[in-house]
Amino acid sequence: MSMSRDGLLPPSFSKIHPRFKTPYFSTVIAGILVAVPSLFLNLTEVTDLTSIGTLFAFILVSGGCWYCKAAGKNMIFPTMKRVSRFRT
Repeated sequence: MSMSRDGLLPPSFSKIHPRFKTPYFSTVIAGILVAVPSLFLNLTEVTDLTSIGTLFAFILVSGGCWYCKAAGKNMIFPTMKRVSRFRT
């Protein structure tokens, strides 16, 4: 939902279900993208793809943060002061 608000995904991904208050469109799309390949693969291949999917999700989020920073959308990268217990 926040990726849609930042402009990385189409606006339809940020639609909220009126009754359940959850992003239903993105949940349905993700469910379809996971369910269809699992119908045609055996269990061993599906479990092997789990770690690849985790790596892909990490790369996607990292790329999105990199894009937002390069596009000048610094709302997710606030200026941080150095916090330390020791005087430097």
